[in-house]
Amino acid sequence: MVEADLLDPSAFSLAEVRSVLAPPFGAVARASSRSHCLAFFEAYRPAFAPGIAPFTDAEGAAAALREAGADVEVLTYRTTRTGRAVVEGFLQRCAFDDTTSLEQMETVEPLASYLRDCRGADGAWTFSHEVHRMTWEGPARQG
Repeated sequence: MVEADLLDPSAFSLAEVRSVLAPPFGAVARASSRSHCLAFFEAYRPAFAPGIAPFTDAEGAAAALREAGADVEVLTYRTTRTGRAVVEGFLQRCAFDDTTSLEQMETVEPLASYLRDCRGADGAWTFSHEVHRMTWEGPARQG
C-alpha cells in the first residue's frame, strides 16, 4: 500500500514508493476531469495561456491501465485556504505559471467567475479535488 500523501514527485516520496513496490513497478497520480486542477486550468487558459493544450484527465489513462492489470484508486478531498499569498501560490502551481497574480486571476473572465464560485461567504477559498492513483508491478527481473 502506498499512502495517499505520496502524490508529489519529491525525492522523498519516490524513495517511499520504491520501498513498498518491487521493481519493475509504476505509479501515476492524475487529476480527474472533475478535479479543481483541470477545471481551474480550463478557466485559466483562454486569458492567460490560449496556445497551451488542455491537461489530459485521469479517466483515459485509468481505463487503459485497469485493462493492463493496474490497481486504480480514486481519491477525493477538499482544500480550504484563507491567505491570499497561499492561494496565489497554489493556483500558480496549478497553472505552472508563477507570473500571473491572484489579483489578475480574479479580474479576467472566465477565471474570475470560477474563482468567485470557489470562495465562501467567510472569504475562504475551497477547492475540490479528485485524483486517480494508479499503481502496478511487473514480474521480478531475473539476473
